Amino acid sequence: MVEYIGEPLRKSLTDPHAYVRKTRVMVVLKQYHLDHDCFHKCDFVDIMYNMLRDNDANVVKNCILVLNEIMAVEGCVALNRAIMLHLLNRIHEFSILPVLALVGRYQPANEEDMYQIMNLLNPVLRTNNSAAVLAIVKIF
Repeated sequence: MVEYIGEPLRKSLTDPHAYVRKTRVMVVLKQYHLDHDCFHKCDFVDIMYNMLRDNDANVVKNCILVLNEIMAVEGCVALNRAIMLHLLNRIHEFSILPVLALVGRYQPANEEDMYQIMNLLNPVLRTNNSAAVLAIVKIF
């Protein structure tokens, strides 16, 4: 029965309502645990990476959490400069800690990238969230 969920799940990930997309992202994780073959056949990993650019902050946060769990078995989440800068430019909009966990694993290509990331993280140091401040200190 699980193999029949793949296509409806793919369609629901493009629903116009953010709550539906946010919830379905978590269903993708359940699908991964139930049926790896169907999961890979439906190409959910690529869809999750594309959804990192979603307009809704909760959808992005759930995508980060799901990708972290899925890709933990296969290595780690693959990040490029564009994804990292996109997430850092929107860091004030959604949960800070999942993004900071990704930033800690990102290896800047040169000093310019490193300073750009540090400049984007500078306003987050003013937060009242002690876990976020400690995560930034760990990154620096």
